[in-house]
Amino acid sequence: MPGARAPLTSGRRRWLLFAAGAAAVVLVVALVVAELALPGIAAQRVRDRVERYGPVRSVAVHAQPALELLWNDAESIAVHAGPMRATPADLVGLQASIGGVGRAELRSPELDLAISGIAAAVVPLSDVRLAKRGEILTATGLVRSSEVHASLPAGFQAQGLYAESGRPEVDVSGEVLGARLSGRAALSASEGRIVVEPEIPFGSLATVTVFADPRVYVEAVTVVPDGQELALTVRARRVG
Repeated sequence: MPGARAPLTSGRRRWLLFAAGAAAVVLVVALVVAELALPGIAAQRVRDRVERYGPVRSVAVHAQPALELLWNDAESIAVHAGPMRATPADLVGLQASIGGVGRAELRSPELDLAISGIAAAVVPLSDVRLAKRGEILTATGLVRSSEVHASLPAGFQAQGLYAESGRPEVDVSGEVLGARLSGRAALSASEGRIVVEPEIPFGSLATVTVFADPRVYVEAVTVVPDGQELALTVRARRVG
């Protein structure tokens, strides 16, 4: 009959079965290799990013299945680093690079936080923990009040960090028209930024933004005593 297919011969049928079996074996081998290799590759990429700011001791990446890593998705990442030096923008950039990760944590025994711009300072922190849970970001660290010094606009200086009133405060001093002025200023979150606001009438007119980044919205800044040090916590959420 015109157009009718010729029946498969036994030899052709065996060849098709062999080809299908071989393709299945190749696919299984590829999946196994991916499960074994992709976490290591992803861990090396994370290591390379973090090592810009200090030595990395260990990296663990977990994804199930590992193929999720091809789309920059993972269930969790854990990084243990050595002493680090970074800016707030650097730390925001690290979390932005793992936007598809559900849970992430970076720990470092020491972090020199270099702040520049309107306010300039290097704040030494210890026992630092940066965490990501979905869209929520948390940064914690210990700081000594005596090691907080920052240069503010108009020649003013901020130093010390206190929690006596139940919220973070710094001492601010400077000169205006030859007169020496000093007082306390509150360190707080305002409209997604971290600001320093003098505790004086109309102090909001002299508010200084010490951190702002369009990639994150800062929700809270807290400080509580912890022995001879203060435990500083910043809570934010990812934007975009």
